[in-house]
Amino acid sequence: MPVSLKSRPEPPDRPMLENAMPPPLLSDRHAATAARLPGSGLAWLGDLRGQALASYRAEGLPTRKLEAWRKTPLDHLAGLDLAPAELTAPPAVDTLPPWQRELVQGPSIVFVNGHHHPGLSRLSGLPDGVLIDSLAHLLEHRPALIEAHIGRLATPKGHALAALNAAFMGDGLVVRLPAGIRLDQPLHLINIAAPGAGAIAIQPRHLVILEAGAAMTLVESHTGLGDTAYFANAVTEISLAPKARLRHIKAQLETPAATHLASVTVSLGEDALYDAFTLNSGALLARQETYVDITGRQGEARVNGVYLAAAGQQQDNVTRIVHDTTDSLSRQNFRGVIDAGGKGVFQGKILVKRHAQRTDGHQLNRVLLLAPGARIDAKPELEIYADDVKCSHGATAGELDEDALFYLCARGIPPAAARRMLTEAFAGEAVNEIADQTLRQSFMALVRSWLDTRFGAPA
Repeated sequence: MPVSLKSRPEPPDRPMLENAMPPPLLSDRHAATAARLPGSGLAWLGDLRGQALASYRAEGLPTRKLEAWRKTPLDHLAGLDLAPAELTAPPAVDTLPPWQRELVQGPSIVFVNGHHHPGLSRLSGLPDGVLIDSLAHLLEHRPALIEAHIGRLATPKGHALAALNAAFMGDGLVVRLPAGIRLDQPLHLINIAAPGAGAIAIQPRHLVILEAGAAMTLVESHTGLGDTAYFANAVTEISLAPKARLRHIKAQLETPAATHLASVTVSLGEDALYDAFTLNSGALLARQETYVDITGRQGEARVNGVYLAAAGQQQDNVTRIVHDTTDSLSRQNFRGVIDAGGKGVFQGKILVKRHAQRTDGHQLNRVLLLAPGARIDAKPELEIYADDVKCSHGATAGELDEDALFYLCARGIPPAAARRMLTEAFAGEAVNEIADQTLRQSFMALVRSWLDTRFGAPA
């Protein structure tokens, strides 16, 4: 005999669904951490952190329900008992990878688990007026220098990861170049993860301000030690005044257990240049977001990169370049190499506003699939409201050219060596976008090292 709804026992009282949901990742750790954060006594900073925490608690980590994150799951983070990274003793220099060991020898600022280590850094001999310091030091001793800049470009609202970073913001690089100053040597921003026995969250906040006519090259590198899982969530804000020039070169080679999420937000003044290149080949999951707002006439943005994904890895690249003025230019050239079981994601967008006449924008993403089971999801976009523009975009994916392979093999080159040569040449076309020859060679050496693990070292 069917049971009527009225005869069923009443369910026990339960809280509303939103109250039953667990708090977003790390948010329950904030109360115990807040008092120890640099500048905790500053009212304006407390407001910024508090608003960011509230925003993050309301939004939570991005899920696949969001279009921008539909191909990028973060579910694995919920299984990690993450703790905010604490200041630790620095690792010995000889424990670093050889390529990063060389960087420490030049002008450099080193962060271990997101905290500045002056003993490893080399910042002597800077021109008068140049400010290169750690965020923690400035928050404690000269907070007025950064109050007007921090959190102004990478705003917490609508960006959950930037909000999470702002809530726990404690240390990072701060660069301020006075008008007309040009640094002759690249500055190396070296990030080392040394999680030890427990999973940690590393959340550096970087700020780069170049005044009118200033110029520099910033080389950013990320690596890790050990096999413990960790979560790196880096946020960078960059403000370039008229005629400023910044070349921003990044190598991400985190450990296979790491999750690396990074966003860079750039504001470009008149006739300013932002020239960026990113090599992503490390981490279990890596996502590089680059947002450039060209607000000054004749501003120029070049955002390029190479991403290399082995089995079990996912490498994401997200770009959004907004042309918000007349006579501006943007170029994007990304190359991906995906092995069996690896995945790449590319989401690139060029937005041209109605008044941004004579915009010149181009975007290209090309991917080489090395074996069955390699995967790429690409979503190039143009959103154009002006009528006098020259814009284009393209995305291709495929295997190595069989005719080219046959040509090389017919001349006595073994098949594996031929495949390697063609793959190296394919990735090298993007690496060639790096203007500095020394850096270009260094990054090409990193690509070759990755290829060695796929094809073996060349004879």
